Amino acid sequence: MTNRFSPSFFVSLFLLTVFTSACIIVVEEDDDRRRRYIHGSEWTLEVVFYRTETIQAADRDITVSFSEDGRLTGTSQCGDFSANYTLEENDGFSITDVTHSACSDIAMTRVFLDQLDAVNTAKVTDVALEMGTSNNGRMAFTKR
Repeated sequence: MTNRFSPSFFVSLFLLTVFTSACIIVVEEDDDRRRRYIHGSEWTLEVVFYRTETIQAADRDITVSFSEDGRLTGTSQCGDFSANYTLEENDGFSITDVTHSACSDIAMTRVFLDQLDAVNTAKVTDVALEMGTSNNGRMAFTKR
């Protein structure tokens, strides 16, 4: 009985296996990336999309920072605020226990704090953060 495969076939098969295994790409988990980008950065509120309005907020000086222990802190035009946050799977994000010394008589601060209570998603890259809310609103931030 003769072998139907030539030695060059086996060499080619071996080389194909080696080259194919070298091309395996390790994909980073989205949640790990979100954690790395969100922590240790200060984010500036740029735009709030609320109901039918688009509110430009870049000149309102509202900033937010996220610590690794699940605490959110920030400043607005006239005070500070803080909350607890949780990064969840599939872009899920929750914010609870919002407290503030910020004055709520400034419309932009009031809208922001109301939206902060309703946040339920967050998408983050190395330069941008977008939070979605349960009332179909969105807030867009840029890294400071």
